[in-house]
Amino acid sequence: MTVPQEQATIADRLLANAAELFRTKGYAGTSTRELSALLGLQNASLYHHMGSKEDLLYQLCMSTLDDVSAAFNAVMAEGGEPLDLLHRLAARYIDEALLNRDKHATMLVEIRSLSEQRRAEVVNRRDLNVGKVEQVVAAAQSAGAIRNDVAPKHLTLALFNLLNWTIFWFSPDGEFSTGELGELLWSIFATGAVRRG
Repeated sequence: MTVPQEQATIADRLLANAAELFRTKGYAGTSTRELSALLGLQNASLYHHMGSKEDLLYQLCMSTLDDVSAAFNAVMAEGGEPLDLLHRLAARYIDEALLNRDKHATMLVEIRSLSEQRRAEVVNRRDLNVGKVEQVVAAAQSAGAIRNDVAPKHLTLALFNLLNWTIFWFSPDGEFSTGELGELLWSIFATGAVRRG
């Protein structure tokens, strides 16, 4: 079924505005009245575009993770040596996260506000994305490109931790572009911060 363009536009605006409000005011602190006002809709009309505020948060989380999955799939389709592939996955992830900072920040922080079943679904979707990167980390270890005294799972979590929390302090008007910041973070992950020798 094709969604009318006007409805698709309102749905996109609703997600973007909700993400901004949820990030700045928190999910619990955001009212549907505020969402309606940002879209120029009557409060009752808002429910034509969403079932509930939790439906909106769930959709926001899932669409964010779907975008990451598509980005990862595109990078992996290009192939390459495991270490280079891991580098490109990290760079693409930080680009995606910083391009859609409100959505990513909301997904990371407000996942706790979802019902138990929906939270489990979001975590499962997130873990599928993490698993793709973990497979590449394991392949890079097998190729002798990165240390193998740490489990692939823990190296992968360390990489995501390094990348994810950048969302909360990065400034588009700061000293780094997203690409430059991605390279800096990759350098720290790949070579470390401690001076050798």
